[in-house]
Amino acid sequence: MSKYPSRYRDEGNFSDPSDTLAQQGYIIEIEHVPSKQKVSFKAVITSFNDAYSPNWTPEEVYGRADPIYNYKNTTRSITINFKLPSASESEAYANLAKVQKLAQFNYPNYSTLSDCDGVESKTVSQAPLLRLKFMNFIRSTKDIVGSEELSEREIYSSYNSGGEGILGFFSNITYNFNLENDDGGGFRVFDEDSGEAQYATLVPRLIDVTLGNFSPIHDHHLGWDENGVFSGGVSFPYGAQEYIGTGKQPSNEGVTKTLEEETNDSVTYNATAARENVIGRTA
Repeated sequence: MSKYPSRYRDEGNFSDPSDTLAQQGYIIEIEHVPSKQKVSFKAVITSFNDAYSPNWTPEEVYGRADPIYNYKNTTRSITINFKLPSASESEAYANLAKVQKLAQFNYPNYSTLSDCDGVESKTVSQAPLLRLKFMNFIRSTKDIVGSEELSEREIYSSYNSGGEGILGFFSNITYNFNLENDDGGGFRVFDEDSGEAQYATLVPRLIDVTLGNFSPIHDHHLGWDENGVFSGGVSFPYGAQEYIGTGKQPSNEGVTKTLEEETNDSVTYNATAARENVIGRTA
């Protein structure tokens, strides 16, 4: 970037712990389906809401106290609120560029139909569909298959084992640049040659982002079959799997033990303790 005052020049000596978490996959990733471009943000989550709404249509019948309800469908709506803090001026600039790119993702693709005397005629060719991925909480689970060979250790460790995001679109995206807040404000950009502050050029230090009402368009069947098996994937929607083993699991030494023996084995993964540990740790 440009030349900065001395208090902004030592960014190379600064280590931000959130970078390590982001490198480990603690991110929110959004892909613009038409262009295949992606943008990712550190998962500094302030709220995450995932709502499921079964839709039933009531039909009033004469003489009947209760309506007859006909099931239509089940819809899902996801809202995420998170913060984009800046540990340095260069990170603030990168964050601004990312939210700018995300804003662009919400506009359609156009194709040129004709060019008459320098005046182009265009039509919408693709809608701004997106793929949203947030660790194991929001991702496609259609390719995850349960297995009786999986131990509880393997189930827990496979929660965030890749996969693509869920197809859909946002009803609204809102940015709060916090320019008026004491915890926010912005970096003034300085001229590269003179070292003087450029007029009316500001980069926000903290951006609050609301990804509102993401409507998933699941590209695989969701529902139960006649055998009581959920066809949307054993790990729909959050990547977790129930233990479905036969009562015996391979230990770390490759020796088959019963579940009771494994519970008493100090080197075997304790699923209950792990669950409490995961829940107790928050960013």
